[in-house]
Amino acid sequence: MRLTVIWTALIRPGRVDLHVRFELPSRGELRSLFLSIYCDVVRSAEIPVEQEKEKKDMGKLENLADQFAENLPERRFSIADVQGFLWCYKWQPEEACVNVEDWVKEMEIED
Repeated sequence: MRLTVIWTALIRPGRVDLHVRFELPSRGELRSLFLSIYCDVVRSAEIPVEQEKEKKDMGKLENLADQFAENLPERRFSIADVQGFLWCYKWQPEEACVNVEDWVKEMEIED
């Protein structure tokens, strides 16, 4: 809804003193979302993980996050949309990267 359409009494000074605009996420924000969801995958091994192996796995995860963010158009989908997609692959970051392009195409068809 456009701000100009909202009844002026609802947004007059004293009722709403701060206007915050929420923008759709940038590639950097999409990358950060991917990392925040999947960082637990690296740390949740059933056997104790050596520090060196964890560093290697985090490096792989960061590469996947870069790939994931590059396959999403910037400022096109909300964080909630992307998070919903990622939850479908909660323990499978590689699968999320493989399937994200198809998801984008499906979402664009729905619009």
